[in-house]
Amino acid sequence: REGRFPKVDDLFRQPAAATSRMAIAETDAEFLTRRLARLPSDHEQNNPVTLDLNGQVVVRARPAGQTRPTELILSHSQLHGENVVINTNRDFLGRAVKMGFREVYFFGPQSPALCDDGRRQYLWAVLEPQGSIKACDDAIRIESSTHAASDQALHPKPDGRRFNVIHPVSNSTSAAAKRSPRPAADHLPAENGHSSAIVQTVALRAVLRETLANTNMLIRALKREKRQNRLVASTLASLKQLQKVAS
Repeated sequence: REGRFPKVDDLFRQPAAATSRMAIAETDAEFLTRRLARLPSDHEQNNPVTLDLNGQVVVRARPAGQTRPTELILSHSQLHGENVVINTNRDFLGRAVKMGFREVYFFGPQSPALCDDGRRQYLWAVLEPQGSIKACDDAIRIESSTHAASDQALHPKPDGRRFNVIHPVSNSTSAAAKRSPRPAADHLPAENGHSSAIVQTVALRAVLRETLANTNMLIRALKREKRQNRLVASTLASLKQLQKVAS
């Protein structure tokens, strides 16, 4: 009798209000998608994992009765903001990654986690922080950088050297790419202003995403205000009707 459904609109908070933001690199997203479901678990309902965001991005799991947890280290991902430890259902985290979200916003260890790419929003409730798995020195660690290196070793270049794959090349340039491996994207020379244009394009995309997110939030606020105005008008009409009946 005392229970009430939460106000869903109030749960979709502004990303700018988040105290912590996890930025998942694309290579780490692929690594996490393959490995997350394989982490040990003996709780089928909540299927918990611990997100330990403290200098690095770590996903930790441990079944009951064992002392050594298993950790996935997302070597290329980053934490922005305050350190935080989140106890969450791995299925929700994995679904967010599969949906293409690469940023997750946190508002504390007990508040719902939010994904917002400017076009879509995805929200899920986290588990109680008391169930978080603490770090230990003898944990079984699997690093995404090591995993990527193993994949490259299985497919070496013709000359036997190993290079990071940056982007697929077109048919007209594939022969040249095989003869001369391309340098990493962060070290490409700024020829004809190409690198500068790319940096500006990325910055513009970030601004547009933020603008779109703010616009969506404004639209939701206007819709809430419109519903409230309708409710007030309906209430006043009911009061007038009651006055007529009373008189």
